[in-house]
Amino acid sequence: MKSGAHAMPEGILRRMLARDEQPIIMDGGMGSAIEDRGIDVRSAMWGSYCFVDGPGREINDRIHADYVAAGARILIANTHNTRRAKCAEFLEKLD
Repeated sequence: MKSGAHAMPEGILRRMLARDEQPIIMDGGMGSAIEDRGIDVRSAMWGSYCFVDGPGREINDRIHADYVAAGARILIANTHNTRRAKCAEFLEKLD
């Protein structure tokens, strides 16, 4: 599993799969969870809101905590539209 610079090392996932007799639960859809908590997803940069705004970061953390409480053992980072170039493009439009 080498899809990204911060991907989970393949050995960790293999060990989890080898020792567990039950399914390994991952988190769910972040976009839906973000929208359910009132973030306006009509903006082109809605995913970035959860990283640049204090309340947005709190919402992001709460969503992940809720998935863990529901039994998730693997969490996937919410990185939609967070590439540096994309964020810079958005900020230029605001100027």
